[in-house]
Amino acid sequence: MSLIQAKITAPAAAAVCETILFSAAGSEPAGQLAGYDWNFGDGNTGSGLNLSYRYPAPGVYNVTLTVRDSAGQAGPPATQTITISPSTAPSSPSCS
Repeated sequence: MSLIQAKITAPAAAAVCETILFSAAGSEPAGQLAGYDWNFGDGNTGSGLNLSYRYPAPGVYNVTLTVRDSAGQAGPPATQTITISPSTAPSSPSCS
């Protein structure tokens, strides 16, 4: 059993193209966390402790976070489901 733990802090729901802040937390017995790897569940990924992301389409997405220590060992990923609803703002071709 891995002693490295990961935790995601993010809202459970948002609208299309709304900026969402994803925050990572982790624990490791020696206190040497070195990496935070995100998968947003829509084919896009990112790295870092705190990330902003916008989903371009409505749906239910499973976000995963994997935390690595300084030796490159990873614990089990943390998972959070986020529901993205259609935007109430005037439509635009993309979220960029």
